[in-house]
Amino acid sequence: MAAPAARASLATAVADRLREAIMDGAFELGESLSEDALSTAFGVSRTPVREALKELRGQGLVEIRPKSGTYIFRPGEDQIRELCECRLRLEVAGAELALVRDGAALSAALHDRLAPMETALAAGDLLRYNRLDAAFHLSFLDWCGNRYLAGAYDQMFAQISAVRVHLSARTAGAFEASMREHRQIAELAAAGDVPGLTTVLTAHVERAQRGYAGALQELERASQLTRPQRLRRKLSL
Repeated sequence: MAAPAARASLATAVADRLREAIMDGAFELGESLSEDALSTAFGVSRTPVREALKELRGQGLVEIRPKSGTYIFRPGEDQIRELCECRLRLEVAGAELALVRDGAALSAALHDRLAPMETALAAGDLLRYNRLDAAFHLSFLDWCGNRYLAGAYDQMFAQISAVRVHLSARTAGAFEASMREHRQIAELAAAGDVPGLTTVLTAHVERAQRGYAGALQELERASQLTRPQRLRRKLSL
């Protein structure tokens, strides 16, 4: 039998890998997870898998339903709105503090992301683009100098990333608009323009929220189609 410390280490490793996969969109929102299948995939017993899933439940990434199973979280429209509202307030507060405390460092961090984001978008590498997008926004909290703000953002970071990767791709023109706004934000940070940056950042997150809501509604409509209807839709018949 594995020692408690070893089991905890295994559970952490499983949770970290699953968290990364959820953030990258490897699982569909609402997808069922099998403890047995995960145990086999990771080559571990069910105990660390079960502990890992409990950890992910605490982060809001999975739902464990008694007598049903474990599922990737699937936010409703209200949850999307609340998530974006909280995200916006934390990012704006972080950006304001970061610009005042170390504007040069924030500006450098934002500009360091732009060229790789442009390259990823041009190549159609949306997984890499989404990772860089997440890192771009995380910069506000990395440089704000407030561990409580940063900690609060970290609690929702994986959910934000998962929602972004699943729903942005379903919104026409979302990535191009996102890239334009990221350039504006980086330019305003370089100029030390706090009001200008927070105005553009607010518009950026609110636009994303509207796109997510529309994409979520489309997903709900698609889920109600019969199998023949889904097939006809895929074939444009």
